[in-house]
Amino acid sequence: MCKIFNGFKKAGSCSELSEMIQQIGFLPLLDSGIIGYSAEAIVDEDCRYVLLPDGGWDWPLWK
Repeated sequence: MCKIFNGFKKAGSCSELSEMIQQIGFLPLLDSGIIGYSAEAIVDEDCRYVLLPDGGWDWPLWK
């Protein structure tokens, strides 16, 4: 059975994401196996991480 977490709106800034994490208590950065329960799923599209050509990634939201 697939679990879905959808109790929060999309975060558009680091401070909004930080507030959500304070309310939830813990939030994985990447896919957790529960749909919608990760920072990756909660942040707006333009705030998501960018894959780099060398295989690394950069997440502008944390800057």
